[in-house]
Amino acid sequence: MDRPEDHASPNRAQINFYIQDSQKGDPNKRIQLALFGLFPRGEDARHIPLTDAEVNNYRAWIDAAANALGQTKALIVLEPDLAVNFKGQSALKMQLARYAAQRLSQNQMPPSISTAVMVTG
Repeated sequence: MDRPEDHASPNRAQINFYIQDSQKGDPNKRIQLALFGLFPRGEDARHIPLTDAEVNNYRAWIDAAANALGQTKALIVLEPDLAVNFKGQSALKMQLARYAAQRLSQNQMPPSISTAVMVTG
């Protein structure tokens, strides 16, 4: 999916197309996707603190993605590059990753989004 700096929020039509294309007409089929966004200026700038605008854009992007996914069954790999860039990351980025994991699993009744954040140090 696009990063939050590419669009203030994901394009709902793009997410819906991805869901339909992945499910091939079977709404019970689980989709797979990876979401990246905690390094809006690229991994080379990973040690630069996030601005308030970047924090707000990230949350809005995650909220929009969660709303677009709705109750779609999904396996989401959340922030896979966080694991390799963990050393020296701010508590804020970890809080945002936690927010994303919680928000992406909120719409599920019963829970069907499998959200995982892998952190190694």
